[in-house]
Amino acid sequence: MIKFLLIFLMFIFFSSSAYAPLVKVDVKSVCQFDIKSFNIRESGLPTISMEIYNSGSVVFRFRVFMDALSKTWSKEYVLKPGEIVSLNLSFVPAETNRIKIFYCSDVFEKTFYVSRPSLISSNDFRVESIRSYGDFLIFDVYSNLTKNLFILASDYPEGWVFEYGNGYVKKGKNLIKVHNKPVGDEEVEIGFYLVSEDGFYTYQKAKIDKPKGLRFLFYYILDTIRLRLQNI
Repeated sequence: MIKFLLIFLMFIFFSSSAYAPLVKVDVKSVCQFDIKSFNIRESGLPTISMEIYNSGSVVFRFRVFMDALSKTWSKEYVLKPGEIVSLNLSFVPAETNRIKIFYCSDVFEKTFYVSRPSLISSNDFRVESIRSYGDFLIFDVYSNLTKNLFILASDYPEGWVFEYGNGYVKKGKNLIKVHNKPVGDEEVEIGFYLVSEDGFYTYQKAKIDKPKGLRFLFYYILDTIRLRLQNI
């Protein structure tokens, strides 16, 4: 009798298990980040330093846009869950400055102020020409000083992604490479600041030249060689 009951109970248990409904758990994809640190260096050329931490559950790409007198972009970053990235963005300050972080089809904004801008107007830098090679520009820069120099765009067609350029220039002619994503006609006039790390600056406008055909090949090879020799 006991044996019969045990067999009956086992039959009931396994039968109910076989027909038990499966439980489905949906894990939501969360795209979010935390700003772990945000610091502003105000001496010389103002610069923000920040750390961005992916506190969500998905990989995402992002860029930071600096909206001040200069209007430049960071490069594009790819951030995995749990990863953190440190970045610096230099800028020419306005009365009110704003960063915009573009990520996951969303935009985060933060407003900040610079209390003591210490930039000094100078005529020691000038751009003699700008050449476009699609996703980057080459600036021919003449300098009277030996400085760490930044090119910070300020006036350019809406929709462009214009990263900042940076290079160590010596007295005389130099080249600085600036990455960008143009929209429409690239042969346009743009405005930009030439600013040394210690705060000497020049504002200038110049037209972008887009070489074509053999002229493109000639300047591309020449600029590539000059950039390599300059960085030796």
